[in-house]
Amino acid sequence: MWLIDRDFLGGVKAAVEAEDVTFATLNLMSDNPGMRWDIDETRQVIGYQPKDGSLAQITFTIRVRSTLKKLLTFTIPRAIDRNFPSW
Repeated sequence: MWLIDRDFLGGVKAAVEAEDVTFATLNLMSDNPGMRWDIDETRQVIGYQPKDGSLAQITFTIRVRSTLKKLLTFTIPRAIDRNFPSW
């Protein structure tokens, strides 16, 4: 998903200024509607508040590639299992 420069800098600033946090692995994204990564922990741990966001735009090409990948992932292993039995 999308991370605008202003939100990146805000996240870095929040991480540097966070008290009592010696190490954390957190998601840092802008406030994108429908994003798959949750930033609630980032908000809680370092006080990050994104300022911007953008709705994901999925192009036709991305949709076709994603569908093909799902089909290949689903069908090829099953075809191999049927044609090459384990002994």
